[in-house]
Amino acid sequence: MADRYWVGGAGSWNSTTKWSTTSGGASGASVPTSADNAIFNASSGSGAVHYTVTVTDGATCASLTFTPVAADGVTQFSIGTGFIIAGTFSTSGTAGNRRAWFRSSTYGLTRDMQINIIGTVTDVDFRDVRVTGETLSGTRIGDLRGNLNITASTAKIVYWNLAGAQNWSANAWATTSAGTPSTDNFPLAQDTATFTNAGSVTGTVTMDASIPYTGTVDMSGRTSAMTLATTAFTIYGNWTNGSGTTLSGTTALTYSGRGTQTITSSGKTFTQALTVDSYGGSIELADALDISATTLTVTNGTFDTKNFSVTAGSLTSSSSNVRTIKLGSSTVTLSAGGPFVFTNPINVTFNAGTSTINFTGNLPTISGSGLTFYNVSATSTSNTAKDRKSVV
Repeated sequence: MADRYWVGGAGSWNSTTKWSTTSGGASGASVPTSADNAIFNASSGSGAVHYTVTVTDGATCASLTFTPVAADGVTQFSIGTGFIIAGTFSTSGTAGNRRAWFRSSTYGLTRDMQINIIGTVTDVDFRDVRVTGETLSGTRIGDLRGNLNITASTAKIVYWNLAGAQNWSANAWATTSAGTPSTDNFPLAQDTATFTNAGSVTGTVTMDASIPYTGTVDMSGRTSAMTLATTAFTIYGNWTNGSGTTLSGTTALTYSGRGTQTITSSGKTFTQALTVDSYGGSIELADALDISATTLTVTNGTFDTKNFSVTAGSLTSSSSNVRTIKLGSSTVTLSAGGPFVFTNPINVTFNAGTSTINFTGNLPTISGSGLTFYNVSATSTSNTAKDRKSVV
């Protein structure tokens, strides 16, 4: 039996350029077999930077141990088929905001992790992973959906309480609204992250790329002014703005909870695009939605307006995944020049209901076929306004 140390940050499991015989040493060692231990530690990254390991089909090792690099963030393991840990799977030196994420290499398609012995496992997230051999449990285990034989940690409510301009991944979360923050309280995908007036928010809070996903975001109790900026982020729970909320950032918020998720805008305008990517799930509105001139994309699952109005640049759904769009009696206002893009009609159910779709951009074009609308109008000063029932 030999030890094999991962080095040099992101790369493929079956590449000898990523393995060394010593921690932080020169690469070129053989790829681990079922007789070799695979070790990921603080020297495995390219500096203090988290990385992604592409676990190729048929990868195996004796024991696998994971210790994160010395920075907030998440190290990802993208798993192919037939991943076998013939010995013990364990972690050490982790924290709530210093994590590992094991996920299927194909979103929505379950991959197996065959583990002989479950050791001490802390601060690990899973998505679309089935553990065989034993049921995995541990401390601060995150559930990004689609898992089997994994016991996620009990969902909790945590509260932001950190002054100044800060990142979401900071040590900022407490168990009470005015409590002392601890990394143990970092919100996982099954948790609720809460902002209230009691918690200190004196600068912009940025949902940074270090750990680009979370559970429910609840700002309903925040009446004092606060700014929440976002990068590309995946939401696994509900989203509720408060009367004091200001949003900034333009990259998409993606909803992937696979159950029923609710968006409550509370009269606030989103500057971010919105993507529905939720296998078997439904994203529903609790009030009117305004995402400025950005794009509302339905990739997987159901988007249901619940009869509330929608304002966006465009509405698009061109994947081949199973998806449904329900407009009810909503008024949908789209301002882009190409406001309606449905280039792939496969597996899409479009329920126009008694809705009105209003195109306000100059010379709008509709891309798609086989869709039945109810009322459609073009109200730009460069267009001739028309209201009609139509089939495209």
